[in-house]
Amino acid sequence: MRKMVWIRFSEHADRAYELLRPLGFKANESTWIQEVNMPFDDERRRMLTEGLARRGIAYTEMEYQVFEEGELRTADYLHVTGKAMWGYPQPEDGYERESYDVSTACPKCLQGARQVRPFMVKNRPNFGKNDVVTMFWTYDFLFNERIKDLVKDSSLTGAEFWPVFKYRKTGLREEVRGAYQLFITSELPPMAADMKFEMVPLPKGVKPCSCGKLGRNLRGTQARYRSKDLRHAMDFNKTYEWLGGGYGTTQWKVVSHRVYDLFTENKIKGVKFEPVIIEE
Repeated sequence: MRKMVWIRFSEHADRAYELLRPLGFKANESTWIQEVNMPFDDERRRMLTEGLARRGIAYTEMEYQVFEEGELRTADYLHVTGKAMWGYPQPEDGYERESYDVSTACPKCLQGARQVRPFMVKNRPNFGKNDVVTMFWTYDFLFNERIKDLVKDSSLTGAEFWPVFKYRKTGLREEVRGAYQLFITSELPPMAADMKFEMVPLPKGVKPCSCGKLGRNLRGTQARYRSKDLRHAMDFNKTYEWLGGGYGTTQWKVVSHRVYDLFTENKIKGVKFEPVIIEE
């Protein structure tokens, strides 16, 4: 395992090159969004962030881990996240009321509502070369027809496939063909009792909530479970914990090695895995 850092900032390619080229990085010429990945202990990290600060350029810095293939192959359970982001649930100013039972959310921080109806979207998801895309805001997976059929034919447990509908102000619903939400039905017990959660910076005036949802995250840290707490785990699971930053939280997706094997053997694109630590 190697600790890495991802730095993202907005700047035109010509001006971004002034910062990036001396450090051996390339600028993205097709967009203002610039992204740089490097080892956490790389000296260029300090040089880049100091250069951005001198120019008054705001940036986002996130730590993550890269695992060797052998570490993934031997893991019984893995945390799976999306690599390709696409779209927002609709309507943008009220998707919670359309797709969730908002009465199940924390009344203070409004996190933790349970989805009870399918999502609505503007258009058919653009999968591109990916089999899986991840929705902004909710971080739910949308599968194409190929991976949906593979999962169903493999009899993997703990999830259902829900339809996705085109949003229409008239109220009419038209099912989107070839796109399916992976709806996870299995929820795990809490992580190991000594698991240390990061308290994330929140917008001004917002404090971590006493419910334990808003304000906690695991960034650059692996999830850990006691082996006895995974006795009833299925192939697809969501964490008991709600994690994230800012105003949004989500339940992480934890999958069995069977899911990892299916995805890797079929070269499924759009997701990445990291091992879950299991303790006696």
